[in-house]
Amino acid sequence: MLNLSPVGLSSFHTSFSFTIQAMQQLFRASYRTLLKNARSIDENVCTRILLSAPPQKFYDHGSNEWVGSPQLGPDDVEAKATVERLMRDANGGRDLYLPGKPSISVSAVVRNAFRQVPPLGGLNAVFRGIKVTNNVLDVSRRHSNKEDVGATQVPKFEASDLLPLTHRESSVGLPAPSTAAAGTATLLIAHPWTSPFFRHSVILVLRRDDHGTIGIIINKPLYSVEGSYLPVWSVVPSNFHPLFNSALAQNSVMIGGPVASAPSQKQALFLVHKINNVTDATSIGDGLFMSGKLDEIDAKIRAGEASASDCMVVLGYAGWGTGQLEGEIAQGAWVTATHPSMREVSTLCNRSPAPATGSPADVVADPLNTWCRCLESLGDPMRGLQLAHNLELVEEDSGSAGQTPDDA
Repeated sequence: MLNLSPVGLSSFHTSFSFTIQAMQQLFRASYRTLLKNARSIDENVCTRILLSAPPQKFYDHGSNEWVGSPQLGPDDVEAKATVERLMRDANGGRDLYLPGKPSISVSAVVRNAFRQVPPLGGLNAVFRGIKVTNNVLDVSRRHSNKEDVGATQVPKFEASDLLPLTHRESSVGLPAPSTAAAGTATLLIAHPWTSPFFRHSVILVLRRDDHGTIGIIINKPLYSVEGSYLPVWSVVPSNFHPLFNSALAQNSVMIGGPVASAPSQKQALFLVHKINNVTDATSIGDGLFMSGKLDEIDAKIRAGEASASDCMVVLGYAGWGTGQLEGEIAQGAWVTATHPSMREVSTLCNRSPAPATGSPADVVADPLNTWCRCLESLGDPMRGLQLAHNLELVEEDSGSAGQTPDDA
């Protein structure tokens, strides 16, 4: 049994009181630091975009359902989970921040969570919050000089919801493009923190039905290891069709997405074009078609009735299972935009033949340019996303700025 003398008991009380006072001072100082960081993040939309949480759910292609992410590790679980939850609260329930969508200022979230003693998640959560916000501000400072992305003109889009689902009997094979909303173009514009494959992508939605969604990326040429565009002649086999070794030989090959319709490259190759009256061509919308009789397309270009710049050669496509795209949009990974005229949107798909040098030359300047201009055309506040075009993805072990949703 511990017996304390009056002197010993007094010393114990003094030491205990000092410890409490020191902890309170440490908390107040840490809270002020975190709140200062939060206010700095709120001041700049580009910095605000950096504050993102790792995804809570992942899409299981086997069950066509969203499932919970693996449990956090044993270290600092409560603090980590608290900060990630607060980041989603600030982002309006999404993993990623979208300007103009329901959200809460970061400083308001910090005040609500950490002003009381003891703070939500304990002092460790405050320390982790400081680490995350310091990381965000550091990245923002290092990339604060926004570079000019050129002056490519794009049609004026409007932010919108996805079009209603249509019904398709079978989920086997690549479905033909939908004509349910003829003439209307629907685009998916990637959030700056969308997974690396889709970063800066602009996707033209071809079909959305109860079996899922398909589309093609329209602003990403296939590059060589040296960083130059790869022409059709260097990618498409010589025995595929004469069209690809003559009239379209110098066009760029575009990366349509990570999904191939079949193991063979031949069946993963698509031709999107603006050439009218081609047998078996499927209308994507007003003035834009997919595939058709290649002999007829070749003949029209040779006769001067069409141009190689009317065609885009696409390798692969982007595909989402039932409910997958909707879940990614809920995470904040995509901005959905529409335009009433597919004919105008088809200008984004223009690919011009190469000059005499033999290297591909494109009417659309580059992927980043097109992505930025599409966001710019949406106007405020969504245009603010393109301010983050030159920020590098940042990953941090605790789940902080730059964590991205899983690939589609």
